[in-house]
Amino acid sequence: MGKIIWTFIAVAALALLTVSTVGAEEFQYEQYTVERGDTLWDITGEKLADPFNWPIVWRENSWIKNPDLIFPGQKLRIPVELLKQPEMTVTGEKAPAPVPPPVAKAPEARPLEIRRDAVEITAEDILRGGYIAWAVPQEGQIAGSPGRRIVLGDDDEVYITGLAEPRVGDRYYILRGTNEVENPMDYSDLGILVRVRGILEVTRVGERDVTARIEQIFDDVTIGDSIETFYTVPSVILTGEARQPEVEGLVVASANMRLLSGMLQYVYINRGSNDGLMPGDMIATLAPGTPDRANGVLRVISTRDDTATLIVERSAFDVSIGDSIASCAKVAGCTQK
Repeated sequence: MGKIIWTFIAVAALALLTVSTVGAEEFQYEQYTVERGDTLWDITGEKLADPFNWPIVWRENSWIKNPDLIFPGQKLRIPVELLKQPEMTVTGEKAPAPVPPPVAKAPEARPLEIRRDAVEITAEDILRGGYIAWAVPQEGQIAGSPGRRIVLGDDDEVYITGLAEPRVGDRYYILRGTNEVENPMDYSDLGILVRVRGILEVTRVGERDVTARIEQIFDDVTIGDSIETFYTVPSVILTGEARQPEVEGLVVASANMRLLSGMLQYVYINRGSNDGLMPGDMIATLAPGTPDRANGVLRVISTRDDTATLIVERSAFDVSIGDSIASCAKVAGCTQK
């Protein structure tokens, strides 16, 4: 699916901007529960008249940041207006005259104001990106589920243990430490890559167990994942030209510890706030063998003292663990869009 979706994403996005559709508040929806092996392309091809309408379903489920990543148990909203109409079989000499569909009232046209210099790093971007830490925060743990499921999704119930004073309505982040991170140059220990998998809310506190509901997932959630008390993560709004600070270092990890990362993937470097980095900063990775030219353009989305989480905004080739980083101001090919 990945190849198909990203091949058509530019065309689909343009179509969504130019085609007038019924306002979201006028849609009626059918709920669809994602099953194992489903993709947005397959779901759209089965449920809608045209599989190329998958960007509309993606847009109506804005919590899905990456259309390649949907998981069993997630609930999707599908606009009823786009569903396939059942075929009619008519016997006899004359078929009944077709009934024209109701004409939807077009929404009032409003001018679209866009600040060309504005960039938003959302709270969800920051949470999905995760961070490098010396230990995985653990105030409790997902211990099981009523259906004994191992892989969990939105709205699933789970049992949690280890909480000191659980209360109904308390919310927690779901965390998982994925891998230990080393400096590629000297193999010194930099910590553990911690990824935020989702958010849950306590729904029942019994004498022997505590039940919670998974209200949102960012990645797969499994039995054994740690939980940490919910805290507010503010979005970051940036305007004007991005800072291009003086920095030298290395890419030390990537999301899911892949050796290579393409556009819109998260990567991690061995420089942080102690080195003057701030969210929104733009830095470059260097093309192999060409220390004066950028291979990738990265944006900092969050920082710790000595490490930072970034997203790959553009790249000529995949960004690799061990790639050098440098100030955008000092290398060619690192201009902003």
